[in-house]
Amino acid sequence: MTYDVLFVDDEPENLTVFEAACTGRFNVLIASSAAQALELLRQHVVFVLLTDQRMPKMTGLELLERVQREYPEVVRMLVTAYADLQTAIDAINRGQVRRYLKKPWQAGELMNALADGVEYYQMRAKLCGLERRLLETERVYSLGVITAGLARELDGPVSAVRGHVNRARQLLRETLGALPPDSSRASARGQLLDMDEELGESLVAAERALDVVRGVAIPTGPAKRQDVDVCEVLRLTLRLLQSELRTAGSVEIDVHPVPTVSGSAAQVGQVMLNLLVSALDMMVNSPRHQRAVSIRLRYDEPWIVFEVKSSGPPCGGEVDPDFRLVPRADPQRGLGLAISRSIVQDLGGELDTDVRAAGFAVRRVRFPHVNPERAS
Repeated sequence: MTYDVLFVDDEPENLTVFEAACTGRFNVLIASSAAQALELLRQHVVFVLLTDQRMPKMTGLELLERVQREYPEVVRMLVTAYADLQTAIDAINRGQVRRYLKKPWQAGELMNALADGVEYYQMRAKLCGLERRLLETERVYSLGVITAGLARELDGPVSAVRGHVNRARQLLRETLGALPPDSSRASARGQLLDMDEELGESLVAAERALDVVRGVAIPTGPAKRQDVDVCEVLRLTLRLLQSELRTAGSVEIDVHPVPTVSGSAAQVGQVMLNLLVSALDMMVNSPRHQRAVSIRLRYDEPWIVFEVKSSGPPCGGEVDPDFRLVPRADPQRGLGLAISRSIVQDLGGELDTDVRAAGFAVRRVRFPHVNPERAS
């Protein structure tokens, strides 16, 4: 069973007050010792752990250190008296707790802290889920791109083999028809008939191989469609790249409310991730003060437009008709753009890039909306 909050304190009156204050707003568990808290964590899914510092046998900080090792997804908070303030600050600096509350805590401050913790837990869970879906989508589409390419390469040779076998059988039968029906030629006729049978078996094998090749070439069916909150997907994607964006130089983000998109969050997130990574990679050889990234999301009827603009000199590339700038040094990035194009086409959208003067590059994707009145 899932619980929002686990509160740990060795004083029964504090447990009673906490439970009375939080019941109705949060699903609450209480424990009177660190050992009991660990047992509850083994039995339940807990979002936020809030513990008092001064407890016998195991202090609150020692409990949080253990929870950090065994249940790192749990959001950890510490309740401490003023005398233990430095302990709480050190715990925060070492990443063992998200925040602390001074004793005695205020009801409003407590509610806000717990709500923040629950939201943070849920956000991280969404982010991890999206990351897993993005990786899975990338593997599926990468495999699709590779197998489709192999299918195109094999279709010609296998079709040629089938044609040659058919021609050989035709010539063989013409030769059989030209032989006189006398006993002296019976042995040669039998050998030719055996050859025709072998060629027939070869033709059957070639037909089977061709069926397999063409089956692989058939595009994978679209993912289960649902209404996708594009703003939410973009927010999670930016969280996924937050460390890269911090070092990217100047970053401008301009997001407006937009309608939902019909598709899957994994597909939309994969496109956004590929375009952002490609834009960031474009600037890798530029001095930081020359780097600038602009990320925009807007509704331009009838399209939802996601646009990434990056500055700085390109790090080396070549032009092709579909994606104007494809890096020579990094084929995987070109594959990422090809995957994005396949996804966007599946969703009924458009994807294009435009390399402009002074080294600016713009990547723009247009998604068809579900309902313009349902803006995120």
